[in-house]
Amino acid sequence: MGSITLANPVSIGNPITGSSGSFTVTSSTGNLLICAIGGSSASNTITGITDNKLNTWLPVDNNATDVTAGPSRIFYVKNAITGVTTLQVTVSPASNFLSMVFYDCAGADSNAPLEAHAILSSQPATTNPVGPSITPTTNGGIVVVVLATATTATAVAAPFTPADIINGTSTGDGIAHNLYAAATNFNPSWTQTSGTWDASIAAFKPQVAGGHLLSSLGVGG
Repeated sequence: MGSITLANPVSIGNPITGSSGSFTVTSSTGNLLICAIGGSSASNTITGITDNKLNTWLPVDNNATDVTAGPSRIFYVKNAITGVTTLQVTVSPASNFLSMVFYDCAGADSNAPLEAHAILSSQPATTNPVGPSITPTTNGGIVVVVLATATTATAVAAPFTPADIINGTSTGDGIAHNLYAAATNFNPSWTQTSGTWDASIAAFKPQVAGGHLLSSLGVGG
């Protein structure tokens, strides 16, 4: 069985304002694309993503929301067309802050890469938010997490690697990932200035030996 790898370094989008925003990424070569997004306008929702290769971006879950922190949401493309260089993210209504991180992944299951996911909305103020818990069963995957906070995230606990902890002048959204050799329970936690929050998490699995046939038979996850 293989493992998911990053085909290119993680790309971090600049904070945007308005109803949409775009950012440029290194031309993608992987078969799984992931975009993790956090915002700070509590009244808005993250509605969709498009790219220059017209891939179909699927939402992992509905928006995780909070009355102060704003939404968090994760999107992905399975069996992606390569050569993506520009992403466009849309928000309704216009947002005054949006953080975006793009993951270009190789070696993912091309048929059904999404394995486990969860969200938490409207969480009480704390300095140590603990996100939703998931337990993927297939080794060699990637898990991506987003914290949308009303204040500022300053750190994320191991085993996660921070991609975008502080990005912008007023709010730091905690976006991070982990490429794991062995599937286990993932329950991310962050350090932040005390405030309310919401969070999203998603795990994606690699292509298993024999392709879709073994997947459909339940072998190897």
